[in-house]
Amino acid sequence: MARCLRENLLKRAQQWKAFQDWEVGCGKRTLTVDERIAWYVSAFDFARALPARSAITDLSEKANEIRRLHARLKYLSRIENDV
Repeated sequence: MARCLRENLLKRAQQWKAFQDWEVGCGKRTLTVDERIAWYVSAFDFARALPARSAITDLSEKANEIRRLHARLKYLSRIENDV
């Protein structure tokens, strides 16, 4: 499931990049109301398609990784200060 989440997030990142490239290329042009609604509908559909349970698990795993990294950095900091 984490792989599916990762693939969805990578897909969304590519969509954001394409959107930003398009936006820069358009200059000062503003989106029409229909274009804005279509963009928000797409974003809403994407968010609703994400599996809720795996997202929580993924966040939990990331939090644990950050805790481990913090502990390692703290340990290395102590070693460096002792030298």
